[in-house]
Amino acid sequence: MAALAGDLSTLARDVLLQTLWFVAAGSGGYGPTAEGTGLGEGCRHHVQEGFWRLVQIGFTGTAEDAETVADICESFGLGGDEAVFYQAELRERVREDQARATRLMLRTSG
Repeated sequence: MAALAGDLSTLARDVLLQTLWFVAAGSGGYGPTAEGTGLGEGCRHHVQEGFWRLVQIGFTGTAEDAETVADICESFGLGGDEAVFYQAELRERVREDQARATRLMLRTSG
């Protein structure tokens, strides 16, 4: 989570968000740690702590960042009703970006 606050390239931020989503969702089959929780549960705790930072990245980063952050929020049910609201806003941002790209493509091809 700390790395997300730094100055990262778009590609590095996307890869980091995708990796965070993959690991925190419990992918990888890692067993329980000495504390008795799996790697996914430990990551989930840190993601919950960094919920607002993730939302900020979703709104200020690329459309791909927004989609990944919405997926992370959905996977963990972060923030209760707030998470539902922000998921909807982030997904709307992705739809608007896709619509804008489609309009631009149609204008340049016609």
